[in-house]
Amino acid sequence: MKIDTAFIVDLQACVTRMGAALQKLDLTSQSGIKVKLSDIKSKGGLLSYDDHQVVVFIPDHSYKGVPAVEKNHAQGNKYHFAECITLDDMRASGKYEHRYSANNNPDGHFRIFDNQGNNAKNIALMPCQNCLKHINYQGFADASSTERHRILSQFSVIDLLSTYSTWFKNMPGIRPKTAGYTADWQDISLAFRRKKKFTCECCDVNLNDQRHLLHTHHINSDKQNNYEHNLKALCIDCHRKEHRHDHMLITPEQMHTINQLRMQQGLLKIDSWQSAYRLADEALHGVLKRYERRQPQSLPHVYHPVTSGVILDVAWPSQKVGIYVDISERQRKTLQQAGWSLMTIGQVLEI
Repeated sequence: MKIDTAFIVDLQACVTRMGAALQKLDLTSQSGIKVKLSDIKSKGGLLSYDDHQVVVFIPDHSYKGVPAVEKNHAQGNKYHFAECITLDDMRASGKYEHRYSANNNPDGHFRIFDNQGNNAKNIALMPCQNCLKHINYQGFADASSTERHRILSQFSVIDLLSTYSTWFKNMPGIRPKTAGYTADWQDISLAFRRKKKFTCECCDVNLNDQRHLLHTHHINSDKQNNYEHNLKALCIDCHRKEHRHDHMLITPEQMHTINQLRMQQGLLKIDSWQSAYRLADEALHGVLKRYERRQPQSLPHVYHPVTSGVILDVAWPSQKVGIYVDISERQRKTLQQAGWSLMTIGQVLEI
């Protein structure tokens, strides 16, 4: 049934006349919004709500009690961000369907309570390790126990949200870090990028027609040091892959634009796994690590055009094997009829 758009306009007008406003989905608070697990969708193996990337958690800590969790955050309920086996078990049991809340608060802190009337906010709960395995975050699934401990200890929600921002239409509320720059930074940055002919010094993409996608990076992280030897022109994709740049978001449209220009300029040639990681969307690194371990001699193509308007995120054209995040059902069937074997990101990571 087609919805009459005039009805929507009338509804908005009525709301305005009543002095109210249509409620906007707010996932940034520590308490989050109450959700049913059945309302949470999967995108590339990650949890999604209304096309926002989310983490889900159980605020009720009556089992351990809030005081115990405040003393040792590892005692708290783990939060989830992927379609892991733990959530599968929760859904199957039906016991926890109405106990979850969802948010995408980048500080990774949560508001919890117990049945003794205790409440606490700013609680840094621990992430679910099965979730880390499921998306193979930084190679977690195949890592040694020492390496897993390092990944777990350094894990942050803000890094998670920024890594996978290219898969979701709605951006999390991460504010860019603007403090610390000199007053003349904008002029210095523009002059430096102009000197570099608006070309990324890492992947070589020329962004003269998309200058806002080229940044000036401080190599030693000192924003006061604007000497040329400390500066580097980087596209936003290469910039966010630099150490300690987990606050940087890149939209699906920006990632698409950069890859389109790389493709047009003949820059998507991969001759090593190192170049695959350098050119691939950071959100694909978990999949690449899985394939590097299992098929080290078989280098992938990234952002591979198959037919007009259809681009696979990762592909092995000679084998007609492709991996995608989001293509239409019609496109998928067309490729399969042409002999392609296709998998979603989530399906790959479940193998």
